[in-house]
Amino acid sequence: MPTGENALQLAAHIIVLGAMIFFILNQHDVGPLWFSLGILALATMFVSNMVLGDLESALGMQRADWLHLGVNGLLWFVLVWITGLSDSTRFSFVPYLIFVLTAQAFVMLTTPQAILYLLGLIASWVSALLLVGIALEAILLNLFFLSTGLIFVIVVSTVLNLYRQQTERAEALLDQLRAANVELEASRRRDYDLAVAEERVRLARDIHDGLGHHLTALNLQLQAAARLIERDPARAATAIQTSRTVAQAALDEVRQSVAAMRQKPLASESLPASLEQLAVTFGQHTGLQTSLELQGEPCELPSTMLQTLYRAVQEGLTNAQRHGAATMVQLQLAYEPDQVCLKIVDNGRGSSATAGSGFGLAGIRERVEQLGGHLHAGPQAEGGFVLMIHLPMKREEQPR
Repeated sequence: MPTGENALQLAAHIIVLGAMIFFILNQHDVGPLWFSLGILALATMFVSNMVLGDLESALGMQRADWLHLGVNGLLWFVLVWITGLSDSTRFSFVPYLIFVLTAQAFVMLTTPQAILYLLGLIASWVSALLLVGIALEAILLNLFFLSTGLIFVIVVSTVLNLYRQQTERAEALLDQLRAANVELEASRRRDYDLAVAEERVRLARDIHDGLGHHLTALNLQLQAAARLIERDPARAATAIQTSRTVAQAALDEVRQSVAAMRQKPLASESLPASLEQLAVTFGQHTGLQTSLELQGEPCELPSTMLQTLYRAVQEGLTNAQRHGAATMVQLQLAYEPDQVCLKIVDNGRGSSATAGSGFGLAGIRERVEQLGGHLHAGPQAEGGFVLMIHLPMKREEQPR
């Protein structure tokens, strides 16, 4: 149970124990039978408070609380009746047990239930005293003095109950947060696995569409050279020369793929630095003239956003060289207050015939839309091809 309820239980143990001590010292004049019955009732009440936690575990909190309050209410009625038989001038701690029962009722029950329980305690107290012959005026006077303490106990117990409810809600929210963090981590891993799978698809398609084509042509030329080498050496030499050209094209294809794919996004650098290095390396291997323009103040971005932007630049560079016959590619990365914008412009033919294949622009578009952004790709009126990506930034990702 929460710390507040533990404190309440400790107070109950102390008050019941104090009532037992005062009963032994001051109420022995009620006779051996009633005295023994009173001691038994107080001992039972003390044990009931001691085992309350075990009862809640065994029976459930609601059933255990009702059982505890019901038994202790009956015991209190018996104790009030027994102490009423004693000399009225002797001090008794028993009436003050109503404070313990009231506090427990307002913590364990709903407020309407606790009020009804308290009224039942008061009614049983008045009835017990009337049965032993106590005057109604004296009973009402004692009730007046008890009411002040009852009001204080009700206020404190209500505050304690509210604290307990808030603690339970906070613990429930914490459990939900932990579960959400676990799901978020699982989602991050799924995104990573998806990115790896998409990258494998891209590489497989690049090998099939590019290198596979060159190797097939190379095989055909070598077969032709083998057939012609004896009867037509000149044509065989031409086939061999063609094979060399095809082999060089295949080698260039491999170099282009390696130049575009060998780097990991932000392995040890910022996104602008990684894009700059990618553009320079790709230009060195392909002869493309590349440039990067940075606008705004760079800030930290989620890994999924970094992956998407980096792969978009790879795709834009590859398409510009392979499909657009471009000689120049301009990159622009802009950090705006509420979004990150990437623009890739080339001076090629403005065609993207194969842009939707494999990972391609179709894959980039899907990733962008998953992040809540949008992508525009198409030829420009003045020539060339443009690829624009807008990704929204969350509040914690915005530049400070």
